[in-house]
Parts: sequence; structure tokens; C-alpha cells
Amino acid sequence: MVMRQRLLRAVMLVLIWQMFVLGAVVAMCAPLAALLLVIFRPRLKLTRIENIILAMDRLNAALLGWSGKHTISAECGFDDCRFCAWLCRILHRADTDHCGRAAANEGLKK
Repeated sequence: MVMRQRLLRAVMLVLIWQMFVLGAVVAMCAPLAALLLVIFRPRLKLTRIENIILAMDRLNAALLGWSGKHTISAECGFDDCRFCAWLCRILHRADTDHCGRAAANEGLKK
């Protein structure tokens, strides 16, 4: 009887763990899907999608230790940490001075 309860508990824990893993995969794919929608459907009304992407960006900024009032790009354009320098170099290749412009647009000044 005790062995059966332990086995049932282990199976339940594995099922709960699998639900969290699935949720994490969905959470990682949702912003990518929204970004692809923005790129490949330029005539689509983007206000809701843009708001979702901005909210996720600000949430990630808060999770990284900033206030969450500004996007990661703006925080990196304002801050001088190693991560910020690395991220701004990567973004600079795709969009010249992205972090600096984001910081200026969101009201952050050095």
C-alpha cells in the first residue's frame, strides 16, 4: 500500500513537471510568434501585438533586476554593465544605435 502511494505521488509529480515544461515552451514561443507576425504581416493592425511584445519586454527587464518601467533596450542604453554592452553591440548590427534611441525615447538620460 505504501509503495503504491509513493508510485502514485511520483507519477503525479512527473505530470505536474511536464505541464510546467510545456508552459515554459509556450511562453518562449509566444513572443517569437508575435515577432514573426509583425515581420511577415506588415499590413496587420499591430496595436495589440505591439502592446504584448512591449509588456513582455518590460516584464523581462523587471526579471533581470531593473524597474520594469522601461524596455531592456532602453535600460541597456542607459546602464553601463557588461551584459548591456554586449546586448547593445548585438542590436547595433541589426539597428544602428538601437539602445541609445530606445533610452532617449523612453526618457532615460545619461
